[in-house]
Amino acid sequence: KEGKKITGPEQLKDAAFGCARIRGDTLGIVGLGRVGTAVALRAKAFGFNVIFYDPYLPDGIEKSLGLDRVYTLQDLLFKSDCVSLHCTLNEHNNHLINEYTIKQMRPGAFLVNTARGGLVDEAALATALKDNRIR
Repeated sequence: KEGKKITGPEQLKDAAFGCARIRGDTLGIVGLGRVGTAVALRAKAFGFNVIFYDPYLPDGIEKSLGLDRVYTLQDLLFKSDCVSLHCTLNEHNNHLINEYTIKQMRPGAFLVNTARGGLVDEAALATALKDNRIR
């Protein structure tokens, strides 16, 4: 591959212009199963503050992983700069992310859905993206 070589700190600063800094941002994980746990541990290594919401896990798991637990989805959405979905789809969480929950997210927050498509109301997501409410 050919590209522009970066030889000093000023060139590095210019190349990184416009990139978002993530160190210190909060990653909210919905569903702390195998994949959610793997994401949480990797995110911690990159400097994220990691919180999670999973009503099916016993208390204490957060201490063993060094994470912070929140007990409501609304709390997670309100506190997170990035929300990552890692839960199964069932009759209780279809359109878990919808117009109402998107409005609870921080303006400019990221939404990452690595789980099932049915967790997110696509029409509400499209509206929020057009309005620059989330990224």
